[in-house]
Amino acid sequence: MTQTNVLIVTRLIYQKKYKEGFKIDDMMNPEEFYDYIMKYFNLDGTSCRLIKNIIYYVDSQRFIDQKDNHAHLHALLDGAFGLERKEIKKCHFS
Repeated sequence: MTQTNVLIVTRLIYQKKYKEGFKIDDMMNPEEFYDYIMKYFNLDGTSCRLIKNIIYYVDSQRFIDQKDNHAHLHALLDGAFGLERKEIKKCHFS
């Protein structure tokens, strides 16, 4: 993903616009969160599998607090492909 694309995605997030079926203000379960990433970030097959495994790993840890889930997910995905903390916080783990 180019830097220009990252800036466009970031701008859309801050403007809280709809993204073809995904409203930024809505909470997403891990499956929806993965679909969101696949739809709005340009990733190859290997990256997709790694990200899916990371999301399901964090979900399986059953941290008591959602903040712990988000902190771990952010630590594992930080700087990988332009996903921001604000987007990560929209993922609701069971």
